[in-house]
Amino acid sequence: MRNPYFIDTVYYHGFSERTLRIMNMSRRRSLISPGEQFNVTDLDGERTRISTLLRNVGCYYFRPDYLTYQADTTLVPGGHVAMRMVPAPGMPSVAEKPFYVGKESFFICMASRDRPLMTVSTTKACASIITTSCGYIPI
Repeated sequence: MRNPYFIDTVYYHGFSERTLRIMNMSRRRSLISPGEQFNVTDLDGERTRISTLLRNVGCYYFRPDYLTYQADTTLVPGGHVAMRMVPAPGMPSVAEKPFYVGKESFFICMASRDRPLMTVSTTKACASIITTSCGYIPI
């Protein structure tokens, strides 16, 4: 078996400015970082982590399949890999588009349906107030 490769650099390229900003802000939680041993399990985990992150901020159509890697072992000799994450060919533009709930109210009712257990009012996908039987809780 050959000597293992180690990650030298990780770049994100070809995404929208908003997506790049979100990806860069979460780098501290990345599963792939310089100095780590190159392995496919971590690469797949990172695709899933970023996909989940983007869906959590409103890009509901984003999937891990829309992320792919380009690895280059010739830039840095000595068993190092320069990694670049890019959009997969054919990724639809709607994948990076954020969707918002708008200004709506949701009523979460008890099983007996007599009165709402909780009311959530939202504006631009951010919940502003939860009304419970105990009062208001800002979030």
